[in-house]
Amino acid sequence: MRNLNKPPRYNVASIQAQQTLGGDVMQSDGEGQYVEFRDYAWLLTEKQRLDNNCDYLDQKLDEEIEKSAMLCGQVERLTKAGDEMALNLTHIGWNICVEAWNAAKEGKQSK
Repeated sequence: MRNLNKPPRYNVASIQAQQTLGGDVMQSDGEGQYVEFRDYAWLLTEKQRLDNNCDYLDQKLDEEIEKSAMLCGQVERLTKAGDEMALNLTHIGWNICVEAWNAAKEGKQSK
């Protein structure tokens, strides 16, 4: 089986080789500009598969970005509501709850 991850490449042989062998002659060349048609067909199929994967991943990325934006909005609204609640608790003397809320907003453990 041929390794199509790196298909054999070819270049047109020198003019002397073409005259000696008659007609267009291809010679193996690792950096050549040409591949066999069967390899080219496989490469086109593989390119299409990879393009489809990219399209799918782009779609999933867009969905995750939307979800992230929604979650950021929720966190912001909940933080504002928590701040408002903490302010109201301060007025009735529940300062320990306010301290715990402020610690939680900073990612710290409450006492």
